[in-house]
Amino acid sequence: MSKEIEKLMQEIAKDEQSSDSYIREEATKKREWILNRADMYAKYCGVSREDVLTSWEQSRSYWYMNYYQGCNQPDLTQKNNVISIAKWKEKGKELFGDNAKEWQFECPNCHNVQTMQQFFKAGVEPNYAYRNCASRFGIGGLTTCKWSIEGLITLPCTYVITEQYKIVKVFNFHEKQPKLF
Repeated sequence: MSKEIEKLMQEIAKDEQSSDSYIREEATKKREWILNRADMYAKYCGVSREDVLTSWEQSRSYWYMNYYQGCNQPDLTQKNNVISIAKWKEKGKELFGDNAKEWQFECPNCHNVQTMQQFFKAGVEPNYAYRNCASRFGIGGLTTCKWSIEGLITLPCTYVITEQYKIVKVFNFHEKQPKLF
Protein backbone atom coordinates (compact mmCIF):
# COMPACT_ATOMS: atom_id res chain seq x y z
CA MET A 1 0.00 0.00 0.00
CA SER A 2 1.40 3.43 -0.95
CA LYS A 3 2.15 6.04 1.70
CA GLU A 4 -0.59 8.22 0.18
CA ILE A 5 -3.21 5.51 0.65
CA GLU A 6 -1.96 4.75 4.16
CA LYS A 7 -2.39 8.43 5.07
CA LEU A 8 -5.95 8.44 3.68
CA MET A 9 -6.88 5.27 5.56
CA GLN A 10 -5.45 6.71 8.78
CA GLU A 11 -7.59 9.85 8.36
CA ILE A 12 -10.69 7.75 7.81
CA ALA A 13 -9.85 5.40 10.71
CA LYS A 14 -9.48 8.41 13.02
CA ASP A 15 -12.96 9.61 12.06
CA GLU A 16 -14.33 6.08 12.49
CA GLN A 17 -13.12 6.24 16.12
CA SER A 18 -14.92 9.53 16.77
CA SER A 19 -17.20 9.81 19.79
CA ASP A 20 -19.83 11.29 17.46
CA SER A 21 -21.85 8.45 15.92
CA TYR A 22 -22.75 10.55 12.86
CA ILE A 23 -19.06 11.14 12.05
CA ARG A 24 -18.30 7.44 12.56
CA GLU A 25 -21.10 6.38 10.19
CA GLU A 26 -20.21 8.94 7.55
CA ALA A 27 -16.52 7.97 7.64
CA THR A 28 -17.40 4.30 7.15
CA LYS A 29 -19.75 5.14 4.26
CA LYS A 30 -17.11 7.35 2.67
CA ARG A 31 -14.46 4.61 2.95
CA GLU A 32 -16.75 2.21 1.06
CA TRP A 33 -17.62 4.89 -1.51
CA ILE A 34 -13.92 5.67 -2.14
CA LEU A 35 -12.96 2.02 -2.53
CA ASN A 36 -15.92 1.27 -4.81
CA ARG A 37 -15.28 4.32 -6.97
CA ALA A 38 -11.56 3.51 -7.23
CA ASP A 39 -12.48 -0.05 -8.26
CA MET A 40 -14.76 1.34 -10.98
CA TYR A 41 -12.01 3.55 -12.41
CA ALA A 42 -9.41 0.79 -12.12
CA LYS A 43 -11.60 -1.67 -14.00
CA TYR A 44 -12.42 0.88 -16.70
CA CYS A 45 -8.76 1.89 -17.17
CA GLY A 46 -7.23 -1.56 -16.79
CA VAL A 47 -5.08 -0.63 -13.78
CA SER A 48 -5.07 -1.47 -10.08
CA ARG A 49 -7.18 0.20 -7.42
CA GLU A 50 -3.92 1.20 -5.73
CA ASP A 51 -2.79 3.05 -8.88
CA VAL A 52 -6.04 5.03 -8.96
CA LEU A 53 -6.11 5.84 -5.23
CA THR A 54 -2.44 6.81 -5.15
CA SER A 55 -2.94 9.20 -8.04
CA TRP A 56 -6.06 10.72 -6.48
CA GLU A 57 -4.29 11.13 -3.15
CA GLN A 58 -1.31 12.83 -4.80
CA SER A 59 -3.74 15.43 -6.15
CA ARG A 60 -5.80 15.87 -2.97
CA SER A 61 -5.05 18.98 -0.93
CA TYR A 62 -8.09 19.15 1.34
CA TRP A 63 -10.31 17.02 3.59
CA TYR A 64 -11.12 13.61 2.15
CA MET A 65 -14.86 14.00 2.87
CA ASN A 66 -15.00 17.00 0.52
CA TYR A 67 -12.56 15.68 -2.08
CA TYR A 68 -14.15 12.29 -2.62
CA GLN A 69 -17.56 12.96 -4.10
CA GLY A 70 -19.41 12.56 -7.36
CA CYS A 71 -18.39 15.90 -8.82
CA ASN A 72 -14.69 14.98 -8.53
CA GLN A 73 -14.93 11.26 -9.27
CA PRO A 74 -18.15 10.87 -11.27
CA ASP A 75 -19.92 7.54 -11.68
CA LEU A 76 -18.71 6.24 -15.04
CA THR A 77 -21.78 4.05 -15.45
CA GLN A 78 -23.98 7.17 -15.51
CA LYS A 79 -22.05 8.87 -18.33
CA ASN A 80 -22.23 8.28 -22.05
CA ASN A 81 -19.15 8.72 -24.18
CA VAL A 82 -16.46 7.99 -21.56
CA ILE A 83 -12.99 7.35 -22.98
CA SER A 84 -9.44 7.12 -21.67
CA ILE A 85 -7.00 9.83 -22.72
CA ALA A 86 -5.02 7.26 -24.74
CA LYS A 87 -8.10 6.12 -26.67
CA TRP A 88 -9.22 9.74 -27.16
CA LYS A 89 -5.83 10.57 -28.71
CA GLU A 90 -6.03 7.45 -30.90
CA LYS A 91 -9.46 8.50 -32.13
CA GLY A 92 -8.25 12.04 -32.88
CA LYS A 93 -5.33 10.65 -34.90
CA GLU A 94 -7.61 8.24 -36.72
CA LEU A 95 -10.04 11.00 -37.69
CA PHE A 96 -7.67 13.89 -38.38
CA GLY A 97 -4.04 12.73 -38.40
CA ASP A 98 -1.08 13.14 -36.07
CA ASN A 99 -1.18 16.94 -35.75
CA ALA A 100 -3.51 17.55 -32.77
CA LYS A 101 -3.75 21.24 -33.67
CA GLU A 102 -5.77 20.19 -36.73
CA TRP A 103 -8.22 18.00 -34.86
CA GLN A 104 -11.77 19.27 -35.24
CA PHE A 105 -14.10 19.82 -32.30
CA GLU A 106 -17.78 20.67 -32.50
CA CYS A 107 -19.46 23.12 -30.15
CA PRO A 108 -22.46 21.23 -28.73
CA ASN A 109 -24.54 24.41 -28.68
CA CYS A 110 -24.08 26.12 -32.07
CA HIS A 111 -22.29 23.21 -33.85
CA ASN A 112 -19.39 25.41 -34.94
CA VAL A 113 -16.43 23.26 -36.00
CA GLN A 114 -13.10 24.54 -34.70
CA THR A 115 -9.46 23.52 -34.30
CA MET A 116 -6.69 24.30 -31.84
CA GLN A 117 -4.78 25.86 -34.75
CA GLN A 118 -7.53 28.48 -35.17
CA PHE A 119 -7.25 29.39 -31.49
CA PHE A 120 -3.45 29.51 -31.67
CA LYS A 121 -3.53 31.84 -34.71
CA ALA A 122 -5.97 34.12 -32.85
CA GLY A 123 -3.60 34.31 -29.86
CA VAL A 124 -5.91 32.28 -27.62
CA GLU A 125 -4.83 29.24 -25.55
CA PRO A 126 -5.15 26.37 -28.09
CA ASN A 127 -6.50 23.90 -25.51
CA TYR A 128 -9.61 26.07 -25.18
CA ALA A 129 -10.69 24.72 -28.59
CA TYR A 130 -12.10 21.54 -27.07
CA ARG A 131 -13.70 23.27 -24.07
CA ASN A 132 -15.03 26.63 -25.34
CA CYS A 133 -16.83 27.84 -28.45
CA ALA A 134 -14.66 30.01 -30.70
CA SER A 135 -17.32 32.72 -30.39
CA ARG A 136 -16.23 33.38 -26.77
CA PHE A 137 -13.08 34.85 -28.25
CA GLY A 138 -14.47 36.29 -31.50
CA ILE A 139 -12.53 33.75 -33.56
CA GLY A 140 -13.73 33.58 -37.15
CA GLY A 141 -16.06 36.51 -36.60
CA LEU A 142 -18.37 34.41 -34.42
CA THR A 143 -19.92 36.27 -31.48
CA THR A 144 -23.29 34.76 -30.66
CA CYS A 145 -22.79 31.42 -28.88
CA LYS A 146 -20.00 31.83 -26.27
CA TRP A 147 -20.57 28.27 -24.94
CA SER A 148 -18.19 26.76 -22.40
CA ILE A 149 -18.16 23.10 -21.38
CA GLU A 150 -17.57 24.25 -17.80
CA GLY A 151 -20.99 25.89 -17.50
CA LEU A 152 -23.82 24.68 -15.31
CA ILE A 153 -25.65 22.98 -18.16
CA THR A 154 -23.83 20.15 -19.89
CA LEU A 155 -24.77 19.46 -23.47
CA PRO A 156 -23.55 16.24 -25.12
CA CYS A 157 -19.80 15.94 -24.68
CA THR A 158 -17.01 13.43 -24.24
CA TYR A 159 -15.73 12.50 -20.77
CA VAL A 160 -11.98 11.87 -20.98
CA ILE A 161 -10.22 10.02 -18.15
CA THR A 162 -6.77 11.57 -17.73
CA GLU A 163 -3.55 9.84 -16.67
CA GLN A 164 -4.40 10.99 -13.12
CA TYR A 165 -7.78 9.22 -13.36
CA LYS A 166 -9.70 12.48 -13.34
CA ILE A 167 -12.58 13.28 -15.65
CA VAL A 168 -12.26 16.17 -18.10
CA LYS A 169 -15.27 17.19 -20.17
CA VAL A 170 -14.43 18.06 -23.78
CA PHE A 171 -16.36 18.85 -26.94
CA ASN A 172 -17.00 15.87 -29.17
CA PHE A 173 -14.86 15.42 -32.24
CA HIS A 174 -16.49 16.65 -35.42
CA GLU A 175 -17.08 13.48 -37.37
CA LYS A 176 -15.95 13.90 -40.99
CA GLN A 177 -18.48 11.33 -42.17
CA PRO A 178 -22.07 11.61 -40.94
CA LYS A 179 -23.15 8.80 -38.67
CA LEU A 180 -25.58 6.37 -40.22
CA PHE A 181 -28.39 5.29 -37.95
